[in-house]
Amino acid sequence: MKISAPCRPGRLLLGSLFAAFLAVSSGCALGIAALGVGAGAGAVAYSRGDTQRNYPYPIDLVFDASMAALAQSEVSVGNYAKDQLKGQIEAHTATGDKIKIVMASQGNVTTVSVRINTFGNKHISSTIVQKIDTNIQYALNTGHMPQEMLSSRPAAPLN
Repeated sequence: MKISAPCRPGRLLLGSLFAAFLAVSSGCALGIAALGVGAGAGAVAYSRGDTQRNYPYPIDLVFDASMAALAQSEVSVGNYAKDQLKGQIEAHTATGDKIKIVMASQGNVTTVSVRINTFGNKHISSTIVQKIDTNIQYALNTGHMPQEMLSSRPAAPLN
């Protein structure tokens, strides 16, 4: 009768790492599952990269203030869309950073979410939100948005 040798933790770890390497490099389901875990970790960072703000104003005012904020920031506005419940604006900075502003309205409360690239940039998104704040206050005090800030509106909206 043969008695097996006691399990050695170092060999077990090395064997596990080798098996994981083979699984990932061969494309088996275990490798795909491991990649899925990595994607899940990215999703957590993505959800925390937004700068959000609730405004007690209708979406039309907040959308126009957002467009003006982008014009003030001298970014290139690409696609945009807005209806009575939601809005979205996509833009790019001169350095290639992607800006996405998403709005959702419930009555006279509009929630704005600003994201820069995939994982966010708090400084840039906070600056845009501050400009939205300033433009809303300007519009409330004067009754209109600054015209020079709205002149960069793109020609073709999202469908």
